[in-house]
Amino acid sequence: MVLDSNQSQRKAVSNSDGRPVFHKQGIEGLKKKRRSDLGQPRERNRTKVDRCEAHKRQLATRSDVTINKLLQAEFFSGLPASTIYRHLRIRGATKTQLGVVREKVRCRWTRETPNSLWMGDFSHGPLALVDGKARQTFLSVCIDHRLSVRIGSSSIQ
Repeated sequence: MVLDSNQSQRKAVSNSDGRPVFHKQGIEGLKKKRRSDLGQPRERNRTKVDRCEAHKRQLATRSDVTINKLLQAEFFSGLPASTIYRHLRIRGATKTQLGVVREKVRCRWTRETPNSLWMGDFSHGPLALVDGKARQTFLSVCIDHRLSVRIGSSSIQ
């Protein structure tokens, strides 16, 4: 069949045995299928992800930047940081999973006695009229964390 530039050949959506999918499965056959390798690295990146895991297990403190430099030397291309960390987390090879880093320490900013911890803030305030002219004001405030009350505040012109 010879086509000129204004014509195009349309190919029917078909499955492996050549019969059109629509005639065999109806509308359901035309819907997008769920990937069978969901959560796994794509075939071309599988060896890179394996090498990432090997490098991380060899030295758990290696970052994605260092791992990507090693991948660049080996495969001439790297992987995005999010991809590296996602697959390392799935394979149990992150810093916390390898036991190098403990969980973050969370503490409260409180004290046993009043006046032992104050917190202050300073910010630009609204414009104020002074002698018929608009002037910038500045707001400041201090609070005592134990009492959770305002110690003092001021507006400076």
